[in-house]
Amino acid sequence: MLRRASARGFTLWAVTPAEEAEIHGGLFAGLENGTLRPIVGKELALAEAARAHKEILEPGAAGKSSLCLNGLLPAPAVSGALTGGEPAL
Repeated sequence: MLRRASARGFTLWAVTPAEEAEIHGGLFAGLENGTLRPIVGKELALAEAARAHKEILEPGAAGKSSLCLNGLLPAPAVSGALTGGEPAL
């Protein structure tokens, strides 16, 4: 897994509150209309974080693992990584 791993990110230090709201609005609109489609490999309760860590290191692990608070699973449209380009969340 480490040979193919990469860390990517960005910061928006100079973003105004209005611009931040516009960015978030665009992200949520994309999730709602299907333009952005998360790839979720597995959803586990937060109590199973150790298991999730072991499983993501296993050969063949695909997608993102989501840890869910209090065992509640999020709606599929808002969990995991976003497709259609670089991860945005």
